[in-house]
Amino acid sequence: MGNKRLINKKILLLTILLLISFFSIGGVFVKQQNDSVTLSWDANTEEDMIEYRLYQSQIKNNYTFGDGYQIDTIPFGTETATISGLSDGKYFFVLTAVGTAAQTKYEFEDDPGILVDSEEDSYDLIDGGSITNSSGQIGEAAVFDGTADYLYRIGASSDFWWNYSNRCTICTWIYADTSIDSMVYFSKGSTINSDLDLALGITADGSPFVEIGYNAGDNAETVYFTGANIEDDKWYHICIAVNDNGAVDEGLTDKEIRIRIWDVTASALLNGAEETPTYTNNWEPGQGGQINIGARPNPSDYWHGMLDDLRVYTDVLSSTEMDTVRNNGIIKSESEQSNEVTTLIERNNMIL
Repeated sequence: MGNKRLINKKILLLTILLLISFFSIGGVFVKQQNDSVTLSWDANTEEDMIEYRLYQSQIKNNYTFGDGYQIDTIPFGTETATISGLSDGKYFFVLTAVGTAAQTKYEFEDDPGILVDSEEDSYDLIDGGSITNSSGQIGEAAVFDGTADYLYRIGASSDFWWNYSNRCTICTWIYADTSIDSMVYFSKGSTINSDLDLALGITADGSPFVEIGYNAGDNAETVYFTGANIEDDKWYHICIAVNDNGAVDEGLTDKEIRIRIWDVTASALLNGAEETPTYTNNWEPGQGGQINIGARPNPSDYWHGMLDDLRVYTDVLSSTEMDTVRNNGIIKSESEQSNEVTTLIERNNMIL
């Protein structure tokens, strides 16, 4: 996942020269014997913890974070790890805690639908029309008639799911009737003056598009998935990530969008690959208005078809993470675990 999810909580940094010793630093107990080091620590007290990751380096503050770079993965509830086979020398270790990534999940098992936020709190969505339910890809799907059906929730700036922080990923299953005009399956913006923060949909010929609001939402810039079109009466899983944070994030440069579409019938990516179009204006997602599912903010361009398992993340997801969402998996978020402490131990002399 890279450094972007190593949020400023706490960090553990241990420097060890091999010898036989027992000592405790900043709540972390270290046992060192021969060519092995055993670390133990207090359990992380945050919710939704999954595991710990232990990283090793022989250069201070020189790590590559993310799944696959750790030397050990320890299940949450087992707050100890032993590293063996070390040669004489200085070693640095960093411990991180991994939990479930913050997300907002829109479920359609009930009529009209349920919003489940990152704290597992549930809220009823407001039915702007007459939404019904049908069998979907993940349980029940919401059915939209294309005339005046949409779901919405009015938000507040304090709500987690309301703030994109200039980057986000939105994933959902779509089943569309493309014979009607351009239609939108997700949007955010003001209903009063039609200011648009973000709109995701498909054109009348089935081309997926992303509209990015700028100048406080008074204008919008549109980018398209150009490789192939969405066909009528077929299920697709579509993930769209927007990066406007001024730096490379999960392989996306600033003002670049990742569009990844899975064709269920073909059991393959639409057109064989994802696309990463760019835009030019600074995205200004704002904090006003409401989120609409199945229409624009005003509302208009109503969705005709079905939607299932819509998820919003305040991070840019990688291609692999998007596939994990499609397979109804859990996206992990990594954070540093303990206070920074540097300890130097010599074979016959302990220097603290």
